Amino acid sequence: VVGIDLAAATHRHAARCFTGGTEAFYMSEQSLYLATTRTAYTYSGAFPVYAAQTSTDIHKFALNGLDIAHRGSGNVTGHLGFDQNRKSFRMGEHKGALRLITQTAPTWGGWIALPPVPVTTATPIESPGRLTILQESAGALAVVGELPNAARPGPLGKPGEQLYASRFIGARGYLVTYRLTDPLYVLDLSNPADPKVAGELEVSGYSDYLFPLTDDLLLG
Repeated sequence: VVGIDLAAATHRHAARCFTGGTEAFYMSEQSLYLATTRTAYTYSGAFPVYAAQTSTDIHKFALNGLDIAHRGSGNVTGHLGFDQNRKSFRMGEHKGALRLITQTAPTWGGWIALPPVPVTTATPIESPGRLTILQESAGALAVVGELPNAARPGPLGKPGEQLYASRFIGARGYLVTYRLTDPLYVLDLSNPADPKVAGELEVSGYSDYLFPLTDDLLLG
């Protein structure tokens, strides 16, 4: 990790070494996060094939001019998706809290219609999307909030859907899961310890472009 002082009359830089692979990174104004899937995976065509039980390690560096300091590491269940170009959009920081959307499906399911899955009270519903919120605690990144959880067990997406798109802006999160229709979820993340679904919309097709105009208006 290298910082270069662009305002200095002569060359000034600082660097910190991180030993290990990094699949995705996310930067805010004050922090840099590196993400790495803990379990090795293979490829089937263009898409990764993850292990049945996988998790993602997150490493945080605080940025203050040329001062680059490791602040802690944490681990979340699942992986950051099947599209390498979208993994950075699975993360977002707000007021010191890092929000991540992961999924646990090991293979990409595609967009082919599948027979409906019969759901009974005894059938556990695997959530296509999983929200985890991390904050610094005692030199590490600790989990402070999750969705689904015991108090809010509703899944983020329906059985057979894939996590298609995500974006974090301020205290809101936007999540699209997709198969043949497009459920759009708006997440209220103002309280990191109690994240919740603020609203959802199901329409035909999928959302190719989303832009929040205000906290109450979303352009699609």
